[in-house]
Amino acid sequence: MPPPMGFGHPPGWYPPPRPSRGFGRTLLTTFATTIFGISLMLNVYLLLLSGLMGDKTGKSDILLEGDPKQVVAVVPIVNELITQKDADSLDTLLKQVEKNENVKALVLRIDTPGGEVAPSDEMYHRILQYKGAHPNVPVVVSMGGMATSGGYYVACAGDYLIAEPTTLTGNIGVLMESLNFAKLCDRWGIEDTTLHSKGADFKTAGSMFREPTTQETDYMRGLLDSVADQFHAAVTTGRKGKLKTESLKEIFNAQAFPAKKARELGLVDDDNGYQQDACEYAAKKAGLTNMTVLKFEESPGLLKLLSGKAGTAPPQASGGVNINGVNVDSPQLDQWLSPRPLYLWRPD
Repeated sequence: MPPPMGFGHPPGWYPPPRPSRGFGRTLLTTFATTIFGISLMLNVYLLLLSGLMGDKTGKSDILLEGDPKQVVAVVPIVNELITQKDADSLDTLLKQVEKNENVKALVLRIDTPGGEVAPSDEMYHRILQYKGAHPNVPVVVSMGGMATSGGYYVACAGDYLIAEPTTLTGNIGVLMESLNFAKLCDRWGIEDTTLHSKGADFKTAGSMFREPTTQETDYMRGLLDSVADQFHAAVTTGRKGKLKTESLKEIFNAQAFPAKKARELGLVDDDNGYQQDACEYAAKKAGLTNMTVLKFEESPGLLKLLSGKAGTAPPQASGGVNINGVNVDSPQLDQWLSPRPLYLWRPD
């Protein structure tokens, strides 16, 4: 009989004992809990691994739905500066395209001012490799706002180049950005004491802390000329029979051209077409009657999704130096401190 409310338990009263759960039930519960914990940890590990490796895979989005066996693949080459990461990305995406047996035509969407020399050349040759392995797949280039310098270098691997009316392209040349503080060093008594091995007189060519010698300037320009010759060869090969040969001097003086002028010079085939037009032209060349357009892009990966960086605009450079109100960001400092040849449109 329960005690009266407000008076507690009577003397000698004890709560009834709880029924024993049994050793077997306890063991089963412990085992199930352990398995669940291991499973949870394994899933977290796999998710993190897929996040770290996410940039090595690609995904495709349907831009236009038609016959699933008549696919036009769109691969974007859109960036602020072509780097090795972009060359690796293009390789990844083209591998994804190659896995799809229904791809009958390829459109490269290019919108970039150019960038580093080696990655630009790697992208050009990767496209040629794709064409060699798939000779019946037309490769059409759709140019966005800008396809200059390294961007045009890559475009020259295409079969047919279509520019929008407002596209800027061309800018065929190479530069090496650097700063020289020799006069400032003289003023403040700063001396460059860098050493190099005996006989390696060109090891410090391009130093920003002293005036370059004539021999060093000629040496550095010779390097750039060699890289520029490679650019010229890619253009003359890719646009063979289309360039106005009497205008080669104008073409190779590093001018950027509007679309109409580029077509007149033979740098592009169409000066009034957009991505949809490029897809339709590619489909026509491939003999497609009901195309499906798939856009191939990199998967963002778990870490980017968790950090909220997926699907956002390219991050602005962090860090840098503010000089009299002018911000000099980290990539620019890196280019000046470690000069390298660039296929890049960088108007002053």
